[in-house]
Amino acid sequence: MSGLGPVGDPGAGGRDGAILALPCDRGGVVAEREEASRVGGVEHTVKGVAERVGLADRTVRYYDVIGLVSAKRSPSGYRLYGPEHERALCFVRDARRLGFSLDEIRVLMPAVMDRDRGSELAPEIGRLLGRRLDQIDACIGELRALRELLGPAGVLSAADGAPRAERPA
Repeated sequence: MSGLGPVGDPGAGGRDGAILALPCDRGGVVAEREEASRVGGVEHTVKGVAERVGLADRTVRYYDVIGLVSAKRSPSGYRLYGPEHERALCFVRDARRLGFSLDEIRVLMPAVMDRDRGSELAPEIGRLLGRRLDQIDACIGELRALRELLGPAGVLSAADGAPRAERPA
């Protein structure tokens, strides 16, 4: 037994799910971490990146499986996520909260991740965002109608609390 804990095992000395590396690990995880440092960021395991971006571990794995993000693999098979993956996952998280489907996010992602491609994708993105705004406007209309129905002059009377249909004329 080498005395090394598993990659990203916080109980073995890692922080925030970052890659655990000890000096005696020749060419494996230490080399990966040194390379990540040279290119400007630390890579994290599924657990670490999930905590950093506020998603469940299984959600991060699912987005990897369906190709929204493509993690590198360590020599031991762990998924490794760098800063560009965090940015992509944050975008997916925010777009989902705004009601975009994963298929719509797949269309938007190249323009968000690579600003140079934004202009070539502008017409398609414009159509997608236009449809989404139409959906939002329709929801606002439905909510306004519901508010009128439930408001002071609507279903409930402020005076007796009985539904309008049951109140005497």
